[in-house]
Amino acid sequence: MHFIDLFEKPNLIAAHRGDRSHFPENTLASLRGAVGKCDFVEMDVWLTKERVPVILHDETLGRTSDVETFEAFRERLPWRVEDFTLEELKRLDVGSWFYEKDPFGLIREGRVVPPPKNERIQKIPTLEEVLIFSKRHGIFLNLEIKDMHHYASDEEVLETVFDAIEKTGTASILLISSFHSDYLPLCKRLDSGIPTALLQKRRIRNLPELLKRVEADGWHPSRKIVDPATVRMLRDAGYFINVFVVNDPEERKKFFKWGVNGIFTDLL
Repeated sequence: MHFIDLFEKPNLIAAHRGDRSHFPENTLASLRGAVGKCDFVEMDVWLTKERVPVILHDETLGRTSDVETFEAFRERLPWRVEDFTLEELKRLDVGSWFYEKDPFGLIREGRVVPPPKNERIQKIPTLEEVLIFSKRHGIFLNLEIKDMHHYASDEEVLETVFDAIEKTGTASILLISSFHSDYLPLCKRLDSGIPTALLQKRRIRNLPELLKRVEADGWHPSRKIVDPATVRMLRDAGYFINVFVVNDPEERKKFFKWGVNGIFTDLL
C-alpha cells in the first residue's frame, strides 16, 4: 500500500507533530505514541549546519530544548537549527520542557502522567531515524519540509531529504508538503511517485492554476481559509485536501461534511 491509497478512505486523521498532546512534539516518543491512533503522522524537517535532515518544528531551538542551559551556546542566539551541527543538536534535551510546560493541560487534568525526570529526556531525531521507525511500525508519514531557501538552495535541500528516503526505502509511506512552493516540482523530479501538497495560511487568487504549476497532488490549508465551494472545486479537479489544525470535534465534523479528505489535529 502506498500513501496515496489512503485517500480512498474518508475522514482521515493526521497526528500533527506526532501525538503531541501526550508526548513531546516531533520526537520518537510522539511518533510512537501516535501508532494506532491516526491514519498518518505529520513531522517537520530542517537541515543542520552540515546539511543533515532532522525533525524539529521551529527554526530556532529555544522553545522546545534546553539549549539556554549550555554555556557554550549562550552567545549563539537566537539558536537557529542551521547554525548547529548534528553532534551539537544531539546534546540537547527536547523532552523535559513538555512535562514542565504542560502545553495542552493534560498533566494538570491527570490524563498524562509524567515519567520520572531521568526518563523525560528526548533527543532531536534525524530524518533517517524517523523514516526507519515509521517503516518498521507501518506508519504513513507526511514530511513538511520547512522553508530553508535563505541558507540552502532548493536543490540541496531536496536532494538531501531524498537521499535519506532512498537510503531507507521509504518512498511508498510518504507524502511531502511545504509552504515553499518551489520545492514541490523538484520533489516530482526526484520521485514522481511521492504525493505532494501545498501548505497555505492565506487565501490567494487562482489557486487551481498555482497547484497545477507546482505539480501538487493536494492542498493543505489552514482551517481559517477553507470554504465549501473551494473544497468542492478542488476535489472535483482531483486534488486531495487536508486541513490544519483542527482540534474541535464539531469543527472536524463540519470539514468532513464539506468533503475534505483529512484533518491534522493535536488531540488524538
